[in-house]
Amino acid sequence: MNFEINPYVKEMIDSCRERTLPIVYGPHLLGLKGHWKEYFIKNNGMQPTKLILEIGVHNGRTMSEMAKNHSDFGFIGMDITFKRVVTSAKAAKESSCSNILSILGDARFIDEIFQDEELDAVIAFFPDPWIKKPGQTSKRLFKKDFLQMLSNKLKPNGSFWFKTDAQSYFQEVEQSLQDTSLLASEKLEFIADTYRSTFERKFLRKNLPIFEGVWSKG
Repeated sequence: MNFEINPYVKEMIDSCRERTLPIVYGPHLLGLKGHWKEYFIKNNGMQPTKLILEIGVHNGRTMSEMAKNHSDFGFIGMDITFKRVVTSAKAAKESSCSNILSILGDARFIDEIFQDEELDAVIAFFPDPWIKKPGQTSKRLFKKDFLQMLSNKLKPNGSFWFKTDAQSYFQEVEQSLQDTSLLASEKLEFIADTYRSTFERKFLRKNLPIFEGVWSKG
């Protein structure tokens, strides 16, 4: 991790060490699998009744809005870019939300970070790579094997909330989920409000379609 190439690297490391921002990365993730609620109690001073994971936090504003409206839930935002990890942690601090953690992590290795049936919900709004990026669709995360692993991480009655502007991506996810224990649901029961990311607002202003689904673990 080179400080000179990416200034957010140093900011992330310093903020984690000095606990000025709610950031967890690298070696600090060790031992947290199966113990995320205990981490919130020890380091954030709150005991979450539910654990919500957002994969791909963008600027962190959507997660902060959810966390502010559901102060008894613990929200974990995961991203692979230093900038988004730092930015989402700053958004949490600005919102005075003590129930948010921003972690640097590759969701492909979710099995090493979370215990089976540890999460109450997983949220993914407009994940990369987008369909407009030539040759990038093969790198999509939410494929059959990953969705099965994601299903394992959810508690019984846990939910997966997915949004995209790419119909083909939505259909691919919808088809893949038929082979998991997740069943289509009308809404995420314990987060019934409507939350729109920065990307979604842009798409709606352009009258572009949004494809959205919620699946719950039976």
